[in-house]
Amino acid sequence: DLCAELGGELVVIHPGKLSSKRSDPEEQWRYQVDSFHQILEAAKARGVTATVENMEWDKENELVRTANDIGRLQRMLPDFRLPVTLDTAHMADTGRIIEAIELLGGDIVHVHVSDFGPPRHIPLGEGTLDFAAIIKKLHEVGFAGILSLEVFIPGSAERLAAEREKLVRLLADL
Repeated sequence: DLCAELGGELVVIHPGKLSSKRSDPEEQWRYQVDSFHQILEAAKARGVTATVENMEWDKENELVRTANDIGRLQRMLPDFRLPVTLDTAHMADTGRIIEAIELLGGDIVHVHVSDFGPPRHIPLGEGTLDFAAIIKKLHEVGFAGILSLEVFIPGSAERLAAEREKLVRLLADL
């Protein structure tokens, strides 16, 4: 509701996770599918695109960490199109990101762009990810969505502007 009221067009949904070691993963998947069904119905009624974001690949309590997990969720919601927000730092590996782009292709409508060190969500070029390869692969699959810088740089508008310029240069090199 809030996204539509503010004139927004896209909302990113963090999927469910196991709340304890005793949680039944398949039961949680059923709950998640029910929740996404409700979310996607509500989003459609309001003219908003709801996307699912991949969560941290190394956190076993997260249900949706990989492209295959996203594909599973999409298959469990056959009456809906479930677009994707791809978080580069959550995948933490260029190879995994390239594979996800190849598998999800046109379903990717939003990308959270940040490097991975560790820690996650660090400035471009300060971690291990190959953004030239990632941007190239997005271009190859026809990505025409939103690129959002998701870097945590305390207290400096100038540093954030520099991050934007790094991304602009990567895009110019296509």
